Amino acid sequence: YALVYDKKFRRILPFYVLYEIPKIAKDSKICIDGNVYYYFSHENFEANEIQNIPFKRIQNKKCLELENNFEKLYIVGFSINDKDNISIQLQKNTFLKLLEIIKYIIIIIFSLFFLFQLKPYINSIIYFISVAATFIWALIKDSNTIFGLRYFRGGADGVLYNSYAQDIVQNINEGNFLLALRGGSDVFYFMPGQRYFNAFSKLFFGDSNYAYLLISTLLPFGLFVFFKKYLNEKYAIILFISFVFIPVFENMGFGYFNYIWQAVRNHAETQSIILIMFSLIFILDISDNSKTIDNTSNTNLKTIIVGLCLSFAAISRPNFFPTTLFLCSYVTIIFALKKHYLKSVLIFFSFSTVILCLVHNIYFGQSFYLFTYSHVHNFPLNFNDYIDAIKNLILFDFQNQNLKIIFNQLSLWNPAYNIHRLLIIAIILYFIITRKQTMFTYLLLISAISQHVVLLISFPSSRYAYLAWLLTFVLFLKIEFDNQLVKTLFFWFKRKSSILRNLR
Repeated sequence: YALVYDKKFRRILPFYVLYEIPKIAKDSKICIDGNVYYYFSHENFEANEIQNIPFKRIQNKKCLELENNFEKLYIVGFSINDKDNISIQLQKNTFLKLLEIIKYIIIIIFSLFFLFQLKPYINSIIYFISVAATFIWALIKDSNTIFGLRYFRGGADGVLYNSYAQDIVQNINEGNFLLALRGGSDVFYFMPGQRYFNAFSKLFFGDSNYAYLLISTLLPFGLFVFFKKYLNEKYAIILFISFVFIPVFENMGFGYFNYIWQAVRNHAETQSIILIMFSLIFILDISDNSKTIDNTSNTNLKTIIVGLCLSFAAISRPNFFPTTLFLCSYVTIIFALKKHYLKSVLIFFSFSTVILCLVHNIYFGQSFYLFTYSHVHNFPLNFNDYIDAIKNLILFDFQNQNLKIIFNQLSLWNPAYNIHRLLIIAIILYFIITRKQTMFTYLLLISAISQHVVLLISFPSSRYAYLAWLLTFVLFLKIEFDNQLVKTLFFWFKRKSSILRNLR
């Protein structure tokens, strides 16, 4: 529902949930609160037959006994409210409780195995804190994310991606693999990748949000590893603590709670930025001239994985395509310059999977859109409109409609209360222009500029701006680290104060 300026109405749209309880749940109880209906059945119903089921109303705060002879139970509930007023709980039988215990034991074993594989042990501690922080922030945002079924508010993108994912899983289950690949659209309008990620996660985690939260735990850890390599371990620890628990730089894309908010809402930004961040760690390693690149199959595999990560980051968030393209091009050139031609080919072909969206749109919709056709609504001006705006600016005609749209874009891109962000950009440009930097720093600069350009011609704020400002903040931290700006400024003020006291 594209009701951009009517969030209150969108949030009270009906939200429907259908449960199909299999025979394995016999001797369990289903306890209900809210507008919920049920039907015991000996037959399977297809999705388009649900309306034919003779449901019966369950009284509030009542429990249904799942006796031995039941075959299948269908439950449907609905909520029309801006608050969650449905509760459907399964009081599990002994067998299901045993399965749950086994599941948690397996999770703990794999978690401990992963932690002990992280060397040095500071990495294990950092990742453990990342997991705890993810749990805390998700719990604060919506406890259903951790303890129940995550519902997505009406009219938002998250519920649509979830619906597409349900259809994909259903089609896979029925053997309709071509329809599963179609992903609910002949030509993509909404972000292509998120529906497929959701479908894949449902195969392992059902209708929970656990897969996305599990991946989200890698973001703070990835930032720590990145800053440890790009700056040093001391800075990395300080920045990690700030990112996770003290988000004073959250308007620079440096607040973990924002990324958890997006994961809980089932938006693709968090996932894409994680993929880009881990790609940056790999690129930082191969950019280090003091390190030699080995020719082992392990390194070749990493190269392929990085190409696929950059590709899927763009497929999930097409507005991040400029950054992924620059990063992939840089890696390809670095490998070629170091005469690792096979790795250049591997990164190129693995990233070229980004054209799968184009292949989808051509095959199913006979349309030649690289990713989506959402630009028809997301780009307020075309090229000729910009030319017209420039002409009217020269003529001092500030009443021109196109010029007003550009000014509005600029105000959304950086509101007046974020004037410090413009100062940060000015500092970055000054030091990068006047002092020689590493090729990797220049790469980050080009990527940041490209993302800001995307913002200025499309949606310039909120979650769409995370990557642009995060890259900008990383560049500023590098400038500060190399030039000790804060320390220099502190001593300058101290010196001026001393001179003033002597004058008195």
